[in-house]
Order: sequence, then C-alpha cells, then structure tokens
Amino acid sequence: MRGTPVDDRRGDVDTSDNAASRRLDLLVRTSHALDVRLDPEIVLRTLMELLVPDFADGCEISLLTGKHFERMVAAAGIGEDVLKQREQSALTIDDDHPIAAVVRTGEPVFVDIDSPDADFYFGAHGAPLTARAGGMTAIAIVPLIGRRSVMGALSIGMGPSGRQFGPDDVEVFTVVGRRVAGSVENAQLYDRVRRQSHVLQRALLPDELPEASWFELAGRYRPGTVGDEVGGDWYDAHHADGGELTFTIGDVAGRGLEAAAVMGQLRSAIAALELDRHGPAVILDRLDRVRTRTDTLATVLYGSLAADGRVRFSAAGHLPPLLITSSGASVLETKPAPPIGMRTFVQARQHEHFLARGDALVLFTDGLIERRGQSLDHGLAAIQRAGARFAGATADEIADGLLHALIEDFIDDDVALLAIRFRG
Repeated sequence: MRGTPVDDRRGDVDTSDNAASRRLDLLVRTSHALDVRLDPEIVLRTLMELLVPDFADGCEISLLTGKHFERMVAAAGIGEDVLKQREQSALTIDDDHPIAAVVRTGEPVFVDIDSPDADFYFGAHGAPLTARAGGMTAIAIVPLIGRRSVMGALSIGMGPSGRQFGPDDVEVFTVVGRRVAGSVENAQLYDRVRRQSHVLQRALLPDELPEASWFELAGRYRPGTVGDEVGGDWYDAHHADGGELTFTIGDVAGRGLEAAAVMGQLRSAIAALELDRHGPAVILDRLDRVRTRTDTLATVLYGSLAADGRVRFSAAGHLPPLLITSSGASVLETKPAPPIGMRTFVQARQHEHFLARGDALVLFTDGLIERRGQSLDHGLAAIQRAGARFAGATADEIADGLLHALIEDFIDDDVALLAIRFRG
C-alpha cells in the first residue's frame, strides 16, 4: 500500500464551538463516505482523505493480518518517500510499540509531547520515521474493533497546524474507528464471498478441453464485476463416440447457487443425451423435455464438428455463433427455439455449415456483446468487426483478442466464450 502525501494546510486552534461542529462534520462525512465502499483499501484511503488535513495533521491506519500489520500513512507536508518508508517499517502484534499495545488491549490512548512516556509514543529525539520527526505534538490511538476481534488501530496526530485535541475528540475518533472497522469487515466479507463464487464458477467449467490434430480449442470465462454471486454461464466440449467434436455453450438466467445447480444439471443431461448419438436439434428438444423446473430459463447452443469440416448446430434462445474466415467475420444465420425451460416444446432447427482449413467458429454468451443502452444488433456488429482482425489466428489468440476488444474494465454480466479453429 502506498503512502498518501497531503498538502500542508495550517489552521488555528479550534474554539469550543468550532471543535464541536468539526466533530459532527467528521462523523457525518465518515458515515456517508463509507456506506458504499466495498474494497478494503478504498475504505481506508477514504478515511485518510477525510481526516488529513481537514481534521488532523497526520494519520496512520494499521490493519492486522495474522501477526503483522499492514500500514497506511498520510501526513501534511511530508514527502511520499518518507511516508512509504514508514509504511514499509515492519510491525508485529508482539512488538513493544504503542500501536501493537492498543490492539492487544483494545483500549484507546491519548498522549501529548510533554508526557513522561513521550519517547515511547513519539519516538526518541533524532529517530527517523517517527511522530516526533513528523512534528506531531499530540497523538490519539484508537482500536479498530470488529465483530469478533480488534482488527487494527487508527492513529491521529496533531502538531504542525497548531490544532489541538479537544476533550471529546478521542471519543469521537473511537466512534469513527468502530465505523471504519465495520466497513472494512463488510468489504473483506464481500471480497471473500466474491472470490469463493468465482472459484465455484470455474470448478463447474471443464478442467481440460479435447485435443486433436484437426482442430484446436480455447475456452474463456470472465466473471462480471457487479455482484458477488456465481453466474450461470458455461461452455463444454467432448470427443464423441463417432469421432466428432461436440460443443456446448449456455447461459442460465439469474445468479447464485440455484443458477449454478441448473448449469450443472444441464451439462450432465447433455452429456447423457450425447450417448444416444442424436443430432443437435434432437438433443436440445429432449433437454427441454427432461427439465422439470419451469422457474429457471437457460439459453443453449449445442453442435458438433466433424473431421471433414462439417458443423451441425442448434440453438435454444442462444446467440448465433461467429464465423471467422480468411475473408472476414460474420454471424451464422440461426433460427433458435425458445430457451430451455419455457416448456413450449418447439423443436430446434438444425443448421449446417462447412468450415475450410483455418476457419474458426466462436461461441459466446451475451455478456460479451450486450451493453446497457445499446441494441443487440450493435453488439453483433461489434463482434464481427473485432473478429475480422483475427483471420488466420490461433484459437487462443482469437479468444483473448475478442475479450480484450469487447470487454471493458467493468461489465455487468459474466462472459463465457469457446473458440474452435478447424485445422483440416
């Protein structure tokens, strides 16, 4: 974590009325600023920006990770290199240090430069990277108390500006510390749940894709940046008993464990139906009939590729595949049946196309091309323009190139993509 140098703005010692108004302002601004922060580091940076220099001359947040502290420092008028050195100074919970002592006891402390223990709290005369070296003359250290333990400490320093702590400041900073601790805990929980969801999502995707001399495959999955639940996008591919390559891509409506469960059921059902060697249209028709739940819909595209380049595929509510050839890129005409789960029992239409050597077929879910405020046609046009740049590219280059060209830093929906290149 990097240091946060702050412009030096000097102020007068607060009067009683001014101090009370500033304390109230700090509590209000802290509550507003931390309500919507879901990244632990952003929570802490936000607090430091609130405190320094408007309410204090210096601030350190020390967050306990195992036995070691991660330190973030801000101070008015001190260079970034000095702040960074302070942050990188090792500190553990067992050290004889005021921050470690506050975390061990869970009790706040307030001390000024005239205290008999000043060297312990401010550092010895001439010692670098200390509160004394930074010009601080008063320090408050309050614990960051979470639901189950003390998570760290918030240290506030006054001095260079001439401001002083008031009689109620330590209590106010303690309240701020509790609010920050709650926000950090929520952000950590959100991050943990999100990472667990992504692990579960990837566990539901194939570990390895089939290989053969006459084709190459590349699968990609990108989680959406909005929300913390597992999604329902997936892709799959198998060597069929007849020697063909079979492939699937799908998107279960909704998110969470229910969507993941439906995804797993559909994958298993398709694998079982493949054993009877039916064509794509029949498999999707039977897949719709074996689905007994009607409250969850899914779009699916299923097909096969033979060694002579013949592609057969059918879709149930899914987007058409992208064809990349030496002359450009286009979406293959597709007349899909309704999504799986609608129980309309309209049989999917089977489509057929022959790939030439070097051609590629790209299957994808809607998160790759759909954007708020833009039509589906706009998204399909965008993927064709992007795909045209990858004529003759490998499957990996196509998959990575399309993701890079079409996905922004923040996307609402998950994306699954399967690129199939025919080598002939």
